[in-house]
Amino acid sequence: MEETFTEEIAHTLGRQEARRRISDSLPGYLEMLPGGKAHHHWTGDTMFLNYSALGQTADAQLEVMDDRIRVTVRLTGLLAAMGSKISAMLGRGAKELLEDKSGNSR
Repeated sequence: MEETFTEEIAHTLGRQEARRRISDSLPGYLEMLPGGKAHHHWTGDTMFLNYSALGQTADAQLEVMDDRIRVTVRLTGLLAAMGSKISAMLGRGAKELLEDKSGNSR
């Protein structure tokens, strides 16, 4: 079983700040995932992430743009069965991470 989800998350931070926040926050988020291995790399303004645990895998691609981020997640096996919950959780986390708390919008 495999499920793929794509979501676009708007932001007002600009491309550089949004990318910085993702880069700075990713290690902390990955440490919260128990018992697995996570790897990521950047190609331009797109981050590629792979997570595996107990024979299950999840791949994500985060494309950072000036005013939004396009997140595509591919889940396999048991993770695919929980796809809508995982997708919603990722969406909430990304929106919180990209929130402009300065009160300044561009």
